[in-house]
Amino acid sequence: MGHIRAYIRRGSFLVATMLFATFVTAPSVLAAVTVSEYTLPSSTSEPDGIAAGPDGNLWYVENDSNRISKITTSGAVTQYDIPSPTSGTQNITAGPDGNLWFAEQIPNKIGKITPSGTITEYTVTTSNSLPSFLAAGPDGNVWFTEQVSNKIGKITPTGTITEYLVPGPNISLSGITAGPDGNLWFTETDTNKIGKITTSGTITEYDLASGSYPYGIAAGPDGNVWFTEVISNKIGQITPSGTITEYSVPTAMSSPIHITAGPDNNMWFTENTAHQIGVVRGLNIISNSSGNLSGGAGQTIIAPKTGHGAPSKHDPIATAIALTGIVSMGAGLGLIYKKQRKHY
Repeated sequence: MGHIRAYIRRGSFLVATMLFATFVTAPSVLAAVTVSEYTLPSSTSEPDGIAAGPDGNLWYVENDSNRISKITTSGAVTQYDIPSPTSGTQNITAGPDGNLWFAEQIPNKIGKITPSGTITEYTVTTSNSLPSFLAAGPDGNVWFTEQVSNKIGKITPTGTITEYLVPGPNISLSGITAGPDGNLWFTETDTNKIGKITTSGTITEYDLASGSYPYGIAAGPDGNVWFTEVISNKIGQITPSGTITEYSVPTAMSSPIHITAGPDNNMWFTENTAHQIGVVRGLNIISNSSGNLSGGAGQTIIAPKTGHGAPSKHDPIATAIALTGIVSMGAGLGLIYKKQRKHY
């Protein structure tokens, strides 16, 4: 695949379309990659979080221009102004109700936008909570982290908010994801813990080593939850029962931040300071109908042993793609990249 260098301009998206060939008796291989850019209407938009919408479009946040916008797969952009000025919105997710939900950090609100562009805002009960990351829950609600107030929030489709206090001071809650076990999982960055909350609000915490700094978190195709450790430079895996396994990233001080499950049934993550994209391969997949991609250029590979024990060694296959953010991976097509601003 070779080296792909992408120098991202303010106000532009990079869309890398990946075509996957699926074989019955052989693993899938990467067939072709093309990169296209779409210039946004606002030159100072500073696009941030992005999510696939139920309408077949991509929805994203324009941080500087204070908008929620959508872009079609052919590049047509529609913008919608957020009612609250200087909302500080960074993250957005598709809700289970067919709408898009986003966190407004400065006015302390959770916003909802319909596919037709109608925006409704709901004030978070705790003042100055700094709502940050969001995830659609298995209970039909949207769950979110409150970075400053040390709470996990839940909002119903009609806007009723319930908050659950996470034990301990100065936790700095970051990422959140719906787990394969029917619970929500989140990272406690400053206290080096992984948290689990049931849909009824019961919280369980699991300790990591001091200085781990867990941040991004995502459900894996292996029935476990995966997370990044920014300072300790590791990718962690936690089972539904709380057993933790960690894998060192080959490049020292790479600052792994965000992580997501790919359509190839591997876990992909961003290495912020190393300007690389990494991938964890060799997962014990619960259900895998598409096969796994073979290793190729432009990737950092971490290969767990069978049973997810500590790997005997880590082999970086090639210099990773020179991009600083991976947002989502769609089955068969579409890696959407954006400029990653540091949030830690």
